[in-house]
Amino acid sequence: MTTPSQWLMEKVHSSMLSGVRNRVIPNGIDLSIFNPGDQLKARANLTIPHDAKVILVSAHNMFKDYDLMERALERIERKDDSDLLFICLGKEGKTKSLGQGRIVYPGFIKNKHTISDYYRASDIYLHAARDEASGKMVSEAMASGTPVVATDVGGIPEQIDHGETGLLVKPNDENETSNVIEYLLANKGERDGLALTAYHYARNNFNLEQQADRFLDWYGEIFEDWYFWKQKELRP
Repeated sequence: MTTPSQWLMEKVHSSMLSGVRNRVIPNGIDLSIFNPGDQLKARANLTIPHDAKVILVSAHNMFKDYDLMERALERIERKDDSDLLFICLGKEGKTKSLGQGRIVYPGFIKNKHTISDYYRASDIYLHAARDEASGKMVSEAMASGTPVVATDVGGIPEQIDHGETGLLVKPNDENETSNVIEYLLANKGERDGLALTAYHYARNNFNLEQQADRFLDWYGEIFEDWYFWKQKELRP
């Protein structure tokens, strides 16, 4: 039994599978696709205004807290003349005003290169979740050099070292979430510092090759144990 986070493994330990051999192996992502790039070029590819403040969010499954996301974004105040643009991946709908900004819904996007452009085009990625064993989009954003603000639930705190590789906020707290986003929007140096640290952490912990190697090591250990006991059974 393997899980992508210790949080999920604790669920295993308290279930009928508690006696099964187990290992925590974080999910990997394709770092040849998800990596930092030119923000202005990405915005041009996606027809996003080059001087807007852009916050990317996702709402593609029931575990994402879309209500919190919308309440938090609605509270964000502009500190300069830049447009506020919110982009919600995974949800379809008409562009609408939201607080002092506007929100667009590109829908569910399958092309990973297009998704990587959305990360690069964004100033902040907001990951609002009710529960999450391991946030794949959190890892992708970190690897893309996009500062992450995420709710402190499930396995997300295992991905984000608060204040170092991203910022964690209390679940269902739109006030804290909007305040943290406003702070980051007003402090480019803080955004850049989080982005750089997160990028290096993602490179060292979330790559597909490392995930494959961990699985191979795990399978090797299981096979060695099986072979040992099998040999004992065959001995006269």
